[in-house]
Amino acid sequence: MLLPAQSAQERVGSFTTWEGRRQGWQRALAPAGLAQEDWDIVRQLARAMGHDLGWEKAADVRREAAPLMEPAGIPLAQVAALPAPAPVAAPTHADGLAVVALDYLLGRGSMLLGAKDLNATARTPSVWISAADARALDLPDGAVVRVEGARGQIELPVQISAGVAPGTVVVPANSTETPGRLLGPRARLTTV
Repeated sequence: MLLPAQSAQERVGSFTTWEGRRQGWQRALAPAGLAQEDWDIVRQLARAMGHDLGWEKAADVRREAAPLMEPAGIPLAQVAALPAPAPVAAPTHADGLAVVALDYLLGRGSMLLGAKDLNATARTPSVWISAADARALDLPDGAVVRVEGARGQIELPVQISAGVAPGTVVVPANSTETPGRLLGPRARLTTV
């Protein structure tokens, strides 16, 4: 059985991104022939089988589906009322920094094998640390450091970034001979 549903270009609709943000779109083309909206086709089939879904317009469907779209967990208003957690002692630099491995768009992945011209446009790998950690470790921007974890090490220039939390080192996951994700959960930095 074929049902005359409208194509995506013929309907008003929305989708939800992986971040939970609803993104709407408008109709680009007028529906062709007998094309109808999906919800209306389901409503008509239900009525033909003797069931009334209670839908007369798309807003009725949205209202019924709304509780199913609620984010799981505690509503944000209740989160604000929760007590703050007890402070935890921050690890010292002697314990090493927490390692965060970040995939670069252009790295050493197998899909780029033989793509010499494209690989030539890749950014130079570096490790990122906070300004506070750079001061504590006496590391100037651009200094070459050895990042040494339990399972390996890499040597790269330092990039000081306001976007990195103190106590963290961000390493390229896929742009060095030893992938950054293999270093382990913590690593020490030393000047080369």
